[in-house]
Amino acid sequence: GAEGARVLVLQPDPALRDLFEPVEQLLQDVSLRHDVRLAAAARSVLSEIQFEDSMSALAIDAIMMQMLATAARLERDPKGRRAVPAWLSTVRELLHARFRERITLTELAAAAGVHPCHLSRSFRGHFRVTIGNYVRRLRAECAADLLERTQRPISEIAYETGYSDQSHLTRECRRHFGVGPAKYRRERLR
Repeated sequence: GAEGARVLVLQPDPALRDLFEPVEQLLQDVSLRHDVRLAAAARSVLSEIQFEDSMSALAIDAIMMQMLATAARLERDPKGRRAVPAWLSTVRELLHARFRERITLTELAAAAGVHPCHLSRSFRGHFRVTIGNYVRRLRAECAADLLERTQRPISEIAYETGYSDQSHLTRECRRHFGVGPAKYRRERLR
């Protein structure tokens, strides 16, 4: 997008080829994945690299395996090997574009041309998260990125990322990252 991107390159150990066989197709090509779970996992890897200790290598391996499993699951529905319907991809793209706004399930369903109940069930079935939690994670990830990259006031970041106020951002930051926004920023700027 207009704000750029961060890239995480996964390069498995060739000696463990058998272990990666179920996800081999994912590893053959460069893939672009928009998923809050993958973004959160990538942020965890970055944190492990920045604050390395004796357990970091093990933690990174575990996170990477989870990322590969999540990416593989994004390719198919849990009930079979069906691709994500185009209308559901449209909804996900709309959420990425408008996560800062208050958008209703009815508006999303109308944009997709489906019933709100069908949208809700399908979204959770394909992406393994509710629409509300997906949006919460998008906001938290955006706020975390701004906290890391800028020195803008926390209240301004809260407003820009769709939170009602700074205390709302603080609660959500603690829920997603285990610390408040000020401490999150301090830890990343060391």
